[in-house]
Amino acid sequence: MKNNITRADKRSQALKMRAAKYTYDEIARALGFKNRSAAYKLVNKALEEYESEDVRLLRMEEGYMLDVLHQKLWAQLYDKNGKLNLRVIDRLLAISDRRCKLWGLYRKAGDNDSVYYSKVIIREVPAGYIQSV
Repeated sequence: MKNNITRADKRSQALKMRAAKYTYDEIARALGFKNRSAAYKLVNKALEEYESEDVRLLRMEEGYMLDVLHQKLWAQLYDKNGKLNLRVIDRLLAISDRRCKLWGLYRKAGDNDSVYYSKVIIREVPAGYIQSV
Protein backbone atom coordinates (compact mmCIF):
# COMPACT_ATOMS: atom_id res chain seq x y z
CA MET A 1 0.00 0.00 0.00
CA LYS A 2 1.35 3.39 -1.02
CA ASN A 3 2.04 5.87 1.79
CA ASN A 4 -0.15 8.91 1.16
CA ILE A 5 1.07 11.93 3.09
CA THR A 6 -1.08 15.04 2.89
CA ARG A 7 0.43 18.41 2.06
CA ALA A 8 -0.29 19.58 5.61
CA ASP A 9 1.59 16.58 6.97
CA LYS A 10 4.50 17.30 4.66
CA ARG A 11 4.56 20.91 5.72
CA SER A 12 4.50 19.98 9.39
CA GLN A 13 7.27 17.40 8.93
CA ALA A 14 9.35 19.82 6.82
CA LEU A 15 9.12 22.49 9.53
CA LYS A 16 10.15 20.01 12.21
CA MET A 17 13.07 18.79 10.12
CA ARG A 18 14.23 22.31 9.32
CA ALA A 19 14.02 23.24 13.02
CA ALA A 20 16.22 20.20 13.69
CA LYS A 21 18.76 21.67 11.19
CA TYR A 22 18.17 19.18 8.36
CA THR A 23 19.28 20.52 4.98
CA TYR A 24 16.75 21.21 2.23
CA ASP A 25 18.26 18.31 0.28
CA GLU A 26 17.60 15.98 3.23
CA ILE A 27 14.06 17.30 3.66
CA ALA A 28 13.36 16.87 -0.07
CA ARG A 29 14.58 13.26 -0.03
CA ALA A 30 12.64 12.38 3.13
CA LEU A 31 9.38 13.85 1.84
CA GLY A 32 9.67 12.64 -1.73
CA PHE A 33 10.28 15.95 -3.49
CA LYS A 34 12.22 15.97 -6.76
CA ASN A 35 14.63 18.66 -5.59
CA ARG A 36 15.64 20.91 -2.71
CA SER A 37 13.80 23.87 -4.24
CA ALA A 38 10.41 22.27 -3.52
CA ALA A 39 11.39 21.68 0.11
CA TYR A 40 12.68 25.24 0.43
CA LYS A 41 9.45 26.68 -0.99
CA LEU A 42 7.29 24.54 1.29
CA VAL A 43 9.21 25.54 4.44
CA ASN A 44 9.28 29.24 3.58
CA LYS A 45 5.60 29.37 2.65
CA ALA A 46 4.74 27.71 5.94
CA LEU A 47 6.88 30.21 7.85
CA GLU A 48 5.23 33.16 6.06
CA GLU A 49 1.80 31.85 7.01
CA TYR A 50 2.76 31.11 10.60
CA GLU A 51 1.50 33.67 13.02
CA SER A 52 2.00 33.38 16.74
CA GLU A 53 -0.80 34.19 19.15
CA ASP A 54 1.17 37.17 20.50
CA VAL A 55 1.54 38.69 17.03
CA ARG A 56 -2.14 38.12 16.27
CA LEU A 57 -3.22 39.81 19.50
CA LEU A 58 -0.88 42.74 18.95
CA ARG A 59 -2.25 43.24 15.44
CA MET A 60 -5.82 43.11 16.73
CA GLU A 61 -5.06 45.71 19.43
CA GLU A 62 -3.26 47.99 16.99
CA GLY A 63 -6.03 47.57 14.43
CA TYR A 64 -8.64 48.45 17.01
CA MET A 65 -6.72 51.59 18.01
CA LEU A 66 -6.51 52.64 14.36
CA ASP A 67 -10.25 52.05 13.98
CA VAL A 68 -11.00 54.25 17.00
CA LEU A 69 -8.76 57.04 15.67
CA HIS A 70 -10.35 56.73 12.23
CA GLN A 71 -13.84 56.98 13.69
CA LYS A 72 -12.99 60.07 15.78
CA LEU A 73 -11.34 61.81 12.82
CA TRP A 74 -14.19 60.92 10.47
CA ALA A 75 -16.53 62.89 12.72
CA GLN A 76 -14.32 65.97 12.10
CA LEU A 77 -14.16 65.58 8.32
CA TYR A 78 -16.23 68.73 7.75
CA ASP A 79 -15.85 71.98 9.67
CA LYS A 80 -18.76 74.05 11.05
CA ASN A 81 -19.31 75.65 7.64
CA GLY A 82 -19.51 72.29 5.82
CA LYS A 83 -16.06 72.65 4.27
CA LEU A 84 -13.79 69.61 4.00
CA ASN A 85 -10.95 69.62 6.51
CA LEU A 86 -7.83 68.78 4.47
CA ARG A 87 -5.76 68.11 7.58
CA VAL A 88 -8.27 65.44 8.67
CA ILE A 89 -8.16 63.90 5.20
CA ASP A 90 -4.37 63.73 5.46
CA ARG A 91 -4.58 61.99 8.85
CA LEU A 92 -7.24 59.55 7.58
CA LEU A 93 -4.98 58.61 4.68
CA ALA A 94 -2.07 58.12 7.09
CA ILE A 95 -4.21 55.82 9.24
CA SER A 96 -5.27 53.89 6.15
CA ASP A 97 -1.64 53.53 5.11
CA ARG A 98 -0.71 52.29 8.59
CA ARG A 99 -3.55 49.77 8.52
CA CYS A 100 -2.40 48.45 5.14
CA LYS A 101 1.11 47.98 6.51
CA LEU A 102 -0.20 46.31 9.68
CA TRP A 103 -2.22 43.74 7.72
CA GLY A 104 0.39 43.20 5.01
CA LEU A 105 -1.63 44.63 2.14
CA TYR A 106 1.45 46.05 0.41
CA ARG A 107 3.36 42.77 0.21
CA LYS A 108 4.21 41.54 -3.26
CA ALA A 109 3.34 38.06 -4.46
CA GLY A 110 6.09 35.98 -6.04
CA ASP A 111 8.47 37.62 -8.46
CA ASN A 112 5.86 39.73 -10.24
CA ASP A 113 6.32 43.26 -8.86
CA SER A 114 3.01 44.47 -10.26
CA VAL A 115 0.83 41.96 -8.41
CA TYR A 116 -0.23 42.63 -4.84
CA TYR A 117 -2.00 40.21 -2.57
CA SER A 118 -3.48 40.13 0.84
CA LYS A 119 -4.58 37.43 3.16
CA VAL A 120 -6.73 38.54 6.03
CA ILE A 121 -8.21 35.96 8.34
CA ILE A 122 -10.83 37.36 10.69
CA ARG A 123 -11.13 35.16 13.73
CA GLU A 124 -13.10 37.60 15.86
CA VAL A 125 -14.45 41.11 15.67
CA PRO A 126 -13.89 43.48 18.61
CA ALA A 127 -17.03 44.49 20.50
CA GLY A 128 -18.62 47.57 18.98
CA TYR A 129 -16.58 47.29 15.76
CA ILE A 130 -19.56 46.66 13.54
CA GLN A 131 -22.43 48.99 14.24
CA SER A 132 -25.66 49.31 12.34
CA VAL A 133 -25.84 52.43 10.22
